[in-house]
Amino acid sequence: MSHSHLLDTAIGGLIALLGTGIAQWFGFFSSQLERKQKHGELQRERLQKIADGVADGFKWMYSIHLPQSFDSVRDSSPYLSVRPSMVLCRIYFHDLIPYAFAFLKSLTDYHLFVLQSYDPDNKSTLPILAKMSIYNQTKWRELSEAVSSSAALFDEAIEREARKHDPSA
Repeated sequence: MSHSHLLDTAIGGLIALLGTGIAQWFGFFSSQLERKQKHGELQRERLQKIADGVADGFKWMYSIHLPQSFDSVRDSSPYLSVRPSMVLCRIYFHDLIPYAFAFLKSLTDYHLFVLQSYDPDNKSTLPILAKMSIYNQTKWRELSEAVSSSAALFDEAIEREARKHDPSA
């Protein structure tokens, strides 16, 4: 009878150990899953901030169309609007870096064209859009399209990256 009691105790101990091991495994698996979900949420928030940077680039672009002095247009910079997005790309999303730089380059080219459109001898109060159109309408359209297309490509790349971190995908 003692032998049977010892066997029952050993089996009970193994079952308890097995139950504890399974509970530990499920706890570990659950924490890993939770950590992965939190990481995905953080990545999506970062991507949203990058997308906001694209919108900020457009806000900058439209703000330089407002009537203002040459000095204020010269001193404005698309870089300040887009920089937070670029930093996030460089730290977290290396695949997005070329799109961020292409967008910044298109805004910078546009900014240089705006500056070239100012005639220092002409003190007219024409809006800058009219000045750019008078200066070189074809180039203005070309640069405007370059900003739009680089932004669209950047947005598409952000969307592809976001799908990688979407729990429903």
